[in-house]
Amino acid sequence: MRKIASEYIYTPEKWLSNHVLELTPEGQIRVLRPLEENESVEVLPGYLFPGFINAHCHLELSHLQGYIDEGLGMGRFVEQVVIQRPQFTEAQQNVGIEQAIQHAWDSGTQAIGDIANQHLTAPHK
Repeated sequence: MRKIASEYIYTPEKWLSNHVLELTPEGQIRVLRPLEENESVEVLPGYLFPGFINAHCHLELSHLQGYIDEGLGMGRFVEQVVIQRPQFTEAQQNVGIEQAIQHAWDSGTQAIGDIANQHLTAPHK
């Protein structure tokens, strides 16, 4: 059984220190409990949080990252989306979607509320 600890573990009630998470072989939390004296655990650097939720995302626009300037305002942003989107193949758009999902997962996001205006993101979900 994997046992991990960190300087602080966040819970909805409060921050905990000197605690350990016991995980099942599948990686699910079995129990959160106080760390026992001289207990052997895997200590992770930083803080442990539950998974984050991205409540509003447009995965279908992920391939446009870096192609549209920031701070344009909504009108100019939409204009740039309309201009830029046709320049990418469906395969390129799918790569952008996959990269965005992987980046979100690697950054601690466990669920995404995706706002979709076309079919491209459906197979990725």
